[in-house]
Amino acid sequence: KLPNQYEEDHTFSDGKKVEFVLRLNDKLIPIDSKLQLEDYKRVREAEERQRPALRTEFKRKVKQKIDEVKQYIRPQEGTMNFALMVIPSEAVFYELVANKDFTEDGGLYDYAQTQNVFLTSPLTFWAYLTTIAQGLKGLEIERRAEEVLASLQHLSTQIRNFTQDEFRKLGQHLHNASSQYDQAEKAMKDVEQSLTALERIGAPHHQ
Repeated sequence: KLPNQYEEDHTFSDGKKVEFVLRLNDKLIPIDSKLQLEDYKRVREAEERQRPALRTEFKRKVKQKIDEVKQYIRPQEGTMNFALMVIPSEAVFYELVANKDFTEDGGLYDYAQTQNVFLTSPLTFWAYLTTIAQGLKGLEIERRAEEVLASLQHLSTQIRNFTQDEFRKLGQHLHNASSQYDQAEKAMKDVEQSLTALERIGAPHHQ
């Protein structure tokens, strides 16, 4: 990429700064990824009884971050009518787009959509950029802005559905693998006991 295609710490007229902007067809795409992941780690590492309260706090902070990214959508200052919020961890992203209490009606996923903020992961980031670039290729950006937004919403839904399905399959695979491991471990113990018994039979008896 050419240096003038992106800018770090882009400053708006009121002094607010977004982490990155990508320049495409003379328009700016705000991109921010400053979500703190320590709260998510606390949720994962907490005892079961502590998790509901910590999850509630984590969701509150994600919503707060979505509100912050929403403020970077400023068509009057040359931005597109949407922004990308990069979740800097695949595990946290999957949790946000696939877990029921995040995706329920009125949850974080729906909330981000209503704000025209698209949650992406490091792996899905390029899928969004490709969709944007293809939607704008050789066309007037003002004329295509709503179509690009609709394409991004469709892509977001596809990623969400795929992730939810993959999570379900992965969970089933992990359950099956755990059961198979337990069975194999039991069988191995049975084999070890049999070998021990054989060794005792074959061992010379001391007077």
